[in-house]
Amino acid sequence: GWIGVMVAVILCSFMASLASCFNSSSTLVTMDLYRRTYPDASEESMVWVGRLATVAMAVLSFLWVPVIDQTSSQLFLYIQSVSMIWAGPVAVVFLAAVCSERVTDASVKISAGVGVAMGVAFWLLQNMYYKQLGYSEFGDFIRNFNFLLYAIFSAVVTAVILVTCVFVEEAISGMPRAAPDDETKPLSARLTRCMYANWAAGSLILTVAVLTAIFA
Repeated sequence: GWIGVMVAVILCSFMASLASCFNSSSTLVTMDLYRRTYPDASEESMVWVGRLATVAMAVLSFLWVPVIDQTSSQLFLYIQSVSMIWAGPVAVVFLAAVCSERVTDASVKISAGVGVAMGVAFWLLQNMYYKQLGYSEFGDFIRNFNFLLYAIFSAVVTAVILVTCVFVEEAISGMPRAAPDDETKPLSARLTRCMYANWAAGSLILTVAVLTAIFA
């Protein structure tokens, strides 16, 4: 009956999510790692590398199941807590790159790397090593600290590191990073950049306003 239909829908959505995840992972390994390391690789070898990467991701997924069972009894909360590891840093560097041309590759790598490393450390302390923290004040703080609040904290820290790196690079070079003259850009490029900047800022303001209205 309807229970079977719902089970089929859930399984279909689950398989679609896994397929997209495995496909994205194999593409990253093939195009960003293998092809850059071996630029003269043939199409056949890249196809095999992609297949091996998909199999490896599937095996790692099965091996990770006991960790999921140990950390949380609710799968949705587990997924959200894991995504909070990189959500803040990725959002900050994306918005910064869209809204400013003074952001450099080095500043993005440093700030995003520190932010993600902080997220991994926080997740491990809260979910894997919480027993080792004991019942101290610090241990209680880590265990009870909501992962959504941590996402905001990591975003702020990443933004501070990013801005600091930009100013340090400009201080070392002795001048601000030269931005291309907007007048020399095509009108479509200027409008596109302005549209993305306005969209990003508007989305951020709307999100903050909605969250404030809900949880205030």
